[in-house]
Formats: sequence, C-alpha cells, structure tokens
Amino acid sequence: MIHILIQQRRDPKTIAEVERILNPGGRLIVLVGANLLPVNPIQSFMLLIQMFIYGPGVFFKPGRQRYRKFEVSAGITTELVPDTESGKHIPLEQYGLRRRCERVYNHQWEVYIVTGEK
Repeated sequence: MIHILIQQRRDPKTIAEVERILNPGGRLIVLVGANLLPVNPIQSFMLLIQMFIYGPGVFFKPGRQRYRKFEVSAGITTELVPDTESGKHIPLEQYGLRRRCERVYNHQWEVYIVTGEK
C-alpha cells in the first residue's frame, strides 16, 4: 500500500511518516517488481498472458547484468543491484533512510526489492 502511494502520487509525506514511526534499525521494504521465469509449459503460458497484459517488454529486455551475489539459501539467491529504475523515485535518503536495492531469485521467479533502513 505504501508503495502505491509513493509511486502513483509521489507523496513525500507518506515516506516522512514511515521514517517518523520506524524504530532505530527498522526497515521500510518496497516490492518494486516481480517476474515469473519460463521453466515449464504452464509458466511459459502464464508469461504469454503477462506479455499481452504488460506489453512485449516482458520478453525483449536488454541482457541482464550480473551483480555481486551475497547470499544463497535453499535455492534462493540474493544480489545487490544499483538502484532499480522505479526504485530511484522513492526519496529514502531525503528522509534519513539508507537505501539498499536487491534482486532475489530462483529458477522460477525474480523479485526486485528496495529497502530503506533507519
């Protein structure tokens, strides 16, 4: 819900309020995006539907850069990444939060997360 307010209305009051109520060491976690990866016929079909809904950019992206892997657990890998495109629009530093952008993935899906830590 916070992500929707920040992205659609660019409401800095929302993030200022989150910063105000976070305890020291607390985190604001924003799910920036997620994708299914084509690993079987059902997921390939779901990706085709996703392409019709969100456009051909789902398939035709520039090659993925590899970033520093820092954690692998139970088949899930987490990488630190430079700011994600939509994550750049969340003014975390302006309100005293430290930004951390991550790509978390396994062989079936990937998720992009922006974390603001107090």
